[in-house]
Amino acid sequence: MVEDTAAMFSTFRPPAPQPPSSPVPLLHLLWAVFFNPLYVWHRLHFEDPVVVERTILGTRLVVSDPALIKWILVDNAKNYVRDSLQQRLLHRMTGRGVFSAEGSDWQFQRKLLAPYFSAKALVAYLPGMTAAAEDAVNRFRASSDDRFDLGSEMSTLTVDALGRTVFSGGLSERPAGIADSVRQFADTNGPVEVGDLLGLPPWIPGVRRLWGWRATAQVRQRARGMLAKARASELSPKIDFLSALISARDPETGETLGDRAIEDNVSTLIGAGSDTVAVALTWAIFLLSQAPRAREAVEAEVDANLKNGAPTADTLGKLVWTRAVIEEAMRLYPPAPMIGRMICNEDTLGGNRFPAGTTILISPWVLHRHTQLWSDPDMFEPERFLPGRRELIPRYAYLPFGAGPRVCLGMGFAMQEAVVVLATLIKHLRFERADDHPIRLRQCITLQTVAPLRMRIRPRQEL
Repeated sequence: MVEDTAAMFSTFRPPAPQPPSSPVPLLHLLWAVFFNPLYVWHRLHFEDPVVVERTILGTRLVVSDPALIKWILVDNAKNYVRDSLQQRLLHRMTGRGVFSAEGSDWQFQRKLLAPYFSAKALVAYLPGMTAAAEDAVNRFRASSDDRFDLGSEMSTLTVDALGRTVFSGGLSERPAGIADSVRQFADTNGPVEVGDLLGLPPWIPGVRRLWGWRATAQVRQRARGMLAKARASELSPKIDFLSALISARDPETGETLGDRAIEDNVSTLIGAGSDTVAVALTWAIFLLSQAPRAREAVEAEVDANLKNGAPTADTLGKLVWTRAVIEEAMRLYPPAPMIGRMICNEDTLGGNRFPAGTTILISPWVLHRHTQLWSDPDMFEPERFLPGRRELIPRYAYLPFGAGPRVCLGMGFAMQEAVVVLATLIKHLRFERADDHPIRLRQCITLQTVAPLRMRIRPRQEL
């Protein structure tokens, strides 16, 4: 293990399903695949670095060894491609955007988008992120609802932040409406369907997708409308994300991105760029509400560093407790709970040979709670990520944003936004649970709660 066995402050065990001691029965496994993949795991996955399983879905290798993960995702990444099921699900969610593109098309799109997530761009986004957080503070203060849905509020906030930063031309709808349709789109398009396992043509929709056709239509119409608006504007590609997509040309072929690829990138950025940060903030705020000493440490840090105003590039680096809470929240509730790969050419892993076609599963949900990598892995201990201890964590034992060539392009954006928003909210408000109902989790692209996580706020000046 890489850590001390005792934390300075935190002893809170956050909600999570307890894995069974033996492999999941077939019917239970099928239910989990279709409805809640968090329940496919059993105790051995959290104890052994490599678990080989043979199921009706084929042979799969669950890998939680940091050295092997580095080999799969970084050193020999070309030999490990997305399997057909993951490609199908990704294409359904992200279309022809950078998330699902391959080869030279992916390289072109990623290079095109990278400047909008550079260090220089992130500094320019600070005022917009802060303004979105301060508007949320004002909404909370003005609201008469003392049992609000924390996840919904954080989704609205993060959509608003995108409209004030990357999308310099603004968004075409109210952030709350966009957030709601994004969640519905993910709920109906993200889960595995029977047709996915049977390899039916992708155009044959499952029951959930038929049920959610309206949300899918809204996502596509929104992107189409934003593209039309951008074409009619005179915004410079140097400052406007959409204008850059429109004017971009492949340096080798001279071709421009098609309208569908642009629209898919817009939809993906709004969806992934808001949902993942919203989930991290939701869990961070909830965890602080249950761990008074950690909350007090964050409050003291925020009060000391933000007493003269909003977060700046200089003060962000001093918010070490705030960042540690967010990183611990993403350890316990990783934004992307599953990374899937397939071996292209026979390879050796852990001293054993595995043939081409073998499915590789790297689950941050399992990896981040693995008993060989973390002390007290199920406990909320943000101290793990404070300077001096954070450096002891093996690089590939913690993968909130993936790793290798496919590492999340918006990682810096997401972390900066999460720190700015959490610090701004904590500066003014204290969050408390509004009920004591058991919290049950479900995995649908990101980690959600089955029922809304109800919270209430108290202005800190009244405490």
